[in-house]
Amino acid sequence: PWGQGAISTAKWGGARLVDVLALAAEELSAEEGSGDKKTKKATKKKKKASKGKGSEPLIQTLQQLQTLLQDHPKFQHLRFESLDGMMASIDVVKALNPFGDVIIAYEMNGVDLPRDHGFPLRVIVPGYAAVRNVKWLSKLELAEEEAEGAWQRGLNYKVLPPAVVDAKQVNLDVMPGLGEVSVFSGITDVTNVRLSLEKGEVEDKVRLKPGQTVMVKASGWAWAGGGRNIVRVDVSGNNGETWE
Repeated sequence: PWGQGAISTAKWGGARLVDVLALAAEELSAEEGSGDKKTKKATKKKKKASKGKGSEPLIQTLQQLQTLLQDHPKFQHLRFESLDGMMASIDVVKALNPFGDVIIAYEMNGVDLPRDHGFPLRVIVPGYAAVRNVKWLSKLELAEEEAEGAWQRGLNYKVLPPAVVDAKQVNLDVMPGLGEVSVFSGITDVTNVRLSLEKGEVEDKVRLKPGQTVMVKASGWAWAGGGRNIVRVDVSGNNGETWE
């Protein structure tokens, strides 16, 4: 059973998504100009000159991505498709950030990616909801709209305002899908430290009554998305009326 959900850690190895996209854009440009020999020669000379000058790969990546976005200004999403048909997407700002940390992973904990974790390739999108880390990757696609399907547009993967108590009250099509997350947390263990008992009561068998005071030690986990840290943990024992 899922219970509170699933959480794990691993050391991932792979290629930066932004580098893969930049290389694909470069190869596409080369193919489009392949009919012109002069263009081919000019491209080769340009590459040799770049190597001779020792230009930084980051600068080249920035230039390639800038050209790509200028040529296709309506592209706002990068879609991922899995071998099993699952589809999801992230915004293009996250996908094409040259300083970003999205990778196409082919290693997990120093070995080839296990089958159950997405072999041969999967996407790792740090700071985003786990559903965006598509396994068994088969296709990348720049698109004007987010991915189709329940994994991207379904109710379970939408961010609804706190005031909404009935999903039928809102138009899900205009609600944003899960992307960068804020805070996930859960209490995994509660241990009694001190309980006010009446005469004759046994702690293990007592049923709490309104007004009784209980001191407990609570432990659990908390995780923040977007590269942010957990700086404080607040706990409430009265349904959120007060926090400590």
